[in-house]
Amino acid sequence: MMTRKVKRIHNASKLLLVCIIALTSMVAHTYASEVDVMQAGTTKNGTINEPSWSANESVSTQAELEAAIVSATQPTTIQLSQDIVLTSTITIPTDKVIALTSSTNTVALDGNGAVRVIHNYGTLYVKDMVIKNGLHPDRGSAIYNEASAVLVQQGAIIEDNVHTGGSLHDVTINKMSGGTVYNEGMFTLQSGVIRNNQAANGGGVQNYNGATFIMENGEISNNTTKQSGGAIQTTGASVVINGGKISHNRTTTSGGAIYAHTRTVDAFTEISSSVVITGGEISNNAGECGGAIHSVGSPVTIYGGTISNNTATNSGGGLYGILGTAMTIYGGRIDRNTADLRGGGISISDNSSSLTIYNVELLNNTAAEFGGAIDNGVDMIMHDGVISGNTSKNGGAIFQSKTSATIKIDKATISNNVASVDGGAILIRYIDPKQVQPSHASQLEKIKIGADVVFSNNKASFSTRLRKEHEVLHADKIKTTTFTAPFTHAYNNNDISYRDYLKTVTFDPNGGSLEDDEPRLTPSEETIDSLPSEPVRDGYTFVEWNTEPDGSGYTFTDKTKVDDDVTIYAVWEKNDDPVDPVDPVDPVDPVDPVDPVDPVDPVDPVDPVDPVDPVDPVDPVDPVDPVDPVDPVDPIDPVDPVKPVDPVKPGNDKNTELRPSVANPSATTTVKTGDTTSVGVYFALAILAGCMILVLQVRNAKKTGKDV
Repeated sequence: MMTRKVKRIHNASKLLLVCIIALTSMVAHTYASEVDVMQAGTTKNGTINEPSWSANESVSTQAELEAAIVSATQPTTIQLSQDIVLTSTITIPTDKVIALTSSTNTVALDGNGAVRVIHNYGTLYVKDMVIKNGLHPDRGSAIYNEASAVLVQQGAIIEDNVHTGGSLHDVTINKMSGGTVYNEGMFTLQSGVIRNNQAANGGGVQNYNGATFIMENGEISNNTTKQSGGAIQTTGASVVINGGKISHNRTTTSGGAIYAHTRTVDAFTEISSSVVITGGEISNNAGECGGAIHSVGSPVTIYGGTISNNTATNSGGGLYGILGTAMTIYGGRIDRNTADLRGGGISISDNSSSLTIYNVELLNNTAAEFGGAIDNGVDMIMHDGVISGNTSKNGGAIFQSKTSATIKIDKATISNNVASVDGGAILIRYIDPKQVQPSHASQLEKIKIGADVVFSNNKASFSTRLRKEHEVLHADKIKTTTFTAPFTHAYNNNDISYRDYLKTVTFDPNGGSLEDDEPRLTPSEETIDSLPSEPVRDGYTFVEWNTEPDGSGYTFTDKTKVDDDVTIYAVWEKNDDPVDPVDPVDPVDPVDPVDPVDPVDPVDPVDPVDPVDPVDPVDPVDPVDPVDPVDPVDPIDPVDPVKPVDPVKPGNDKNTELRPSVANPSATTTVKTGDTTSVGVYFALAILAGCMILVLQVRNAKKTGKDV
């Protein structure tokens, strides 16, 4: 939990809280009867008291109003005689005590949609007038109460402002965004109304950093926020509500009516919020988590009153608590609240949180999935009270989902609750597959039901799966005396149901290989979180997962509900053999390079004696013939198969005889020698050429007289 919690509250606020705690514990209200202002923002008793409302000044313009404030040397009441449209914000200095009023409750201070209406540093009272059309991009467009005191009283109306803060008594605050009243001091609403406002946070009031917001009767209604706290958001600050009505507020996230959370100052310091409610009504509010109230690590204490007809699009139709929230409820009624997932009346989780309810009625609440009245994940204690007429899919009255949580109930009646699947009254089920599942015996010890608890007429449609050990242990672990007929023990599904819910889904690659082969765990009658990656197998294509190895069973997907342990098999389809249009060993291929017109034919019938032959009759005296057949090394073989110049075509430097086959492009290149007739012709020509050269040399010697 938190390392350290530090509450930084101004001296006036500290004294106020001491008084409030003492008073609310006696469920009584007292009010100061006289004004005795000691200094700006505080009073002798740490409370803000109603001033004398006899007018000292009457004003009709902004200039007159500002002059009257500046000239006030003692507590001064200023009466507005007509509407004043502001061009700038009215400021109450720290050393001033100012009361603003009018002859009727319709005369207005109008921000004209351009400016914040009031910024208070001193002590401010507001009664029988309108504050409207304020605008500020940051906070407090109607009233920004900065470390000071504001008391807004009967007949005052604050409306159509954007980003505001303050304290009201019989006041209406309408249509604001981002904290209609932004309070960093002490703000009191007595019998006033804050309504129809719009805000980023805290549609009606944003309470911050050690501040205190007090509501004495009055009404906060029809406010809307895009973030948290449709009516009130409190961050590291205190909220005290005595009576009144908070209704029809809306937020798209947390806390349709009230959102409370701690303020983190640094790594070692946190300022906790607190909410104390005595009587009154919180109804018809809506949010994602906590249709009425959402608390994050802040204590919530409720004395009586009604929380009804609130709606959560996720969990906690009435109340929602997490991360160390201590929720304590004494008396009162929580009824007809709705959650689209868990906890129609209350949803609370996290090991450091707690839930204690004394003589509370939880009636006719609904959760779509878990816990019609209560979704519990903490240590829960219930003394006296009634849980009746609640409905859910699992756990008509109470759903418990944490292994560390406990339930202790005595002197209570749990009746007429309905589960469309399992656990008519109470269902224990662990929906987190990562949790270590306890033994049945150890889990049953976490349920303590007193002998005077009455279970009656609870219903569940899912058939019971009673274990023998339940029958043996129930007398020791749950000492109830009255159960729904015809059962004589608790573990009958209609009253209390505990089963081994987690089912194992094993994936068999069925001849292939599977990288992610971890079994999947899932509660009964639910789906697994995800399928493993597709398996692989040489020569096969994966088709699907199936309940049978040959694919004759049912196809299994991540949408398939699991009702028992099961093995799922990979189904394969064999790949066809590849078709090769060019067979490398097929010599008789239509594209064989041995073609009648192939230039690789070594015998050219058209030109056996090429006129460009190096043995040219025109130039018989060519002593340097590159194809000289009389080679001293190899006189017999005039045609060397590895010689790069073909004797037939010495001018062709691209001997097509050396080209590899198209049908076998990787084959070894070989030389074709032709037939024996062609070789004889070449040999005869070579001898003839040699004789001619010899004759020419003899003739030449005779002419010159030289020896041959």
